[in-house]
Amino acid sequence: SNQVGGLVGYNNTMNTSRSYTSNVVFGSNRVGGLVGETNGGIASTYNFSTGGVTGTGSNVGGLIGLNGFAFLVNNSYATGTVSGDSRVGGLVGQNYEGTISISYATGSTYGGTYAGGLVGLNTSGGTIQNSYSSGSLRGGNRLGGLVGVNEGAVTDSYSLVSITDVAAQDLFGGLVGHNNGGSI
Repeated sequence: SNQVGGLVGYNNTMNTSRSYTSNVVFGSNRVGGLVGETNGGIASTYNFSTGGVTGTGSNVGGLIGLNGFAFLVNNSYATGTVSGDSRVGGLVGQNYEGTISISYATGSTYGGTYAGGLVGLNTSGGTIQNSYSSGSLRGGNRLGGLVGVNEGAVTDSYSLVSITDVAAQDLFGGLVGHNNGGSI
């Protein structure tokens, strides 16, 4: 199933604040510990998730699977283990033109491609600021300690993630696996 979250599957312009879940969440695409997919809205502030998240497809995150269209994730964190196939992040699977600020992820992340300790894919128009990741990361191609693939902006952020099991031909980096026209 798609758009699966520990609290909300699909969030269309709703503000979530001071919410918490420890649920173990399973799904296919757009799977998150708290919210599967956001589509605009005001903000997600002071939220956290401690449960594990498993998605068999793409856009899988410890807190939010797909963070879309100017949605702000602020002062939030995820600590559970996250696994998926593509666009997998310890906090957010894909940050699509959204903003992530003062947030972190500390769990283990496992992804096939586009996997990051904090965010799997940060698209053009996406911003990550004053955030960090720790824990471990394992997967296929385009792995980054903070962001797997960055097309947007990353400022004042860092990673302490341990990256393992990477083949020599794969793109990986301690902070960003593949910076594709973004700014760091």
